[in-house]
Amino acid sequence: LELGNDVVVLDPFGVTRGGAVAHLRGRFDPGQWLVGCEAVEDEAMALAAELHAAPLARDPFWAASATDLTAALILHVYEDLPHDRSWARVAEQHFVGDFDMAIAKLLDAGGVSNPTAAESLAAYLCHPERETRPSVLSTARAGLRAFHTTRVKQVLSGTTFDPAGMVSGEQPVTLYLVLPPQNMVSHAPLVRLWLTALLRALTGPERADRRDDPRSEVLFLIDELPALGRMAMVPSLYAYLRSFGVRAVSVVQSLAQLEVAYGVESRVIRENAGLRLAFGVSDLDQAQAVGQLLGVDADLLADVPRGDMVVRSPEGVSRCRRASHLDPSFVPDGTFDPNPFHPDEPRDRPR
Repeated sequence: LELGNDVVVLDPFGVTRGGAVAHLRGRFDPGQWLVGCEAVEDEAMALAAELHAAPLARDPFWAASATDLTAALILHVYEDLPHDRSWARVAEQHFVGDFDMAIAKLLDAGGVSNPTAAESLAAYLCHPERETRPSVLSTARAGLRAFHTTRVKQVLSGTTFDPAGMVSGEQPVTLYLVLPPQNMVSHAPLVRLWLTALLRALTGPERADRRDDPRSEVLFLIDELPALGRMAMVPSLYAYLRSFGVRAVSVVQSLAQLEVAYGVESRVIRENAGLRLAFGVSDLDQAQAVGQLLGVDADLLADVPRGDMVVRSPEGVSRCRRASHLDPSFVPDGTFDPNPFHPDEPRDRPR
């Protein structure tokens, strides 16, 4: 606020409390940028893909089919329902009663204007009725289940900040995405969707014209990154999105978590990080993993006491001890450094 930024807290579960925060709570519709977008089919597909990660499907067929179905419903909501455009409405479309009949009636009435969406919905109805269709729908609903609650739908209904101003850099925005620990797994798709929508908007053509404008730099600070599951754009975030003025700081509990979530792509994240910090190396396995990451001997890391740190820089590896002004060895002669504002101050007082 003191920097002149709009501050918006996205907190569907009411984790933040108190009057000082209540007026900052807002809403963010991740489909905000779909309206009027020239590549709307591609954007809808990218958002839908974040909802149907591999663990939710038995094999790629179900995930791909569910992604096609969800993308078609996204296009229908944002292109055909001008008075009811919201991600909450997208979630509701997946859970209507007698889903197959509702889709058939919608197509018969010509209610789907986008050809790609109409083709995808028709392809869904062409699947065998008894096994394939129910499995595709169940997979699609599994990806949207986190959005089908009253509190989550409220925070997805509309947007309470200026998205165009944020993308262009004309109106800086600070967004806080707040999720309690017990909902990190069940509602990870919500955070993945928000982050993906923001990243895709920030790398669009509107952003390309402002790459060299320092006002348009954006910082993504992502805590518990692996717990959110794999996001397709995160490796790109570290690999080349810095050219769009996007910076990222990610916090992980362990390198093993990162490898489980991103596999081989975890190396892209590690190798493109400009600064690597590791805390709490408590056993030899951790010391070896961190040592390999930093290029430091594992035995050295395993033997670092509290208050010390190991620094690897272009000049080499240094083991540093926290400075103490109470330690006489810190200032060999036991005197103050000269103070240019008080040249007559005696320098023989103990520090």
